[in-house]
Amino acid sequence: MCYGPGGSPPGNEDIEDLVHPDEVERRKMAMKAHFESGTPFDEEYRVCGVSGKYIWVHSRGQATWDENGGIATDITEHKKA
Repeated sequence: MCYGPGGSPPGNEDIEDLVHPDEVERRKMAMKAHFESGTPFDEEYRVCGVSGKYIWVHSRGQATWDENGGIATDITEHKKA
């Protein structure tokens, strides 16, 4: 079971606070490369879901510096298969 900062169930934390510890460094490097190069990102990683358990998400997008950023899709069932 996973929890947000302070041991509380997930809520409105920053996505970085919810990323599984095994995924944090790889995701940081991928996002750094995205922002430095300006190329789209396409990542799969685990985050703490509203159930308090980790779920897999597929996050992809292109920074546009406005409200039209990327999207994240729950791919937990795909990963289980």
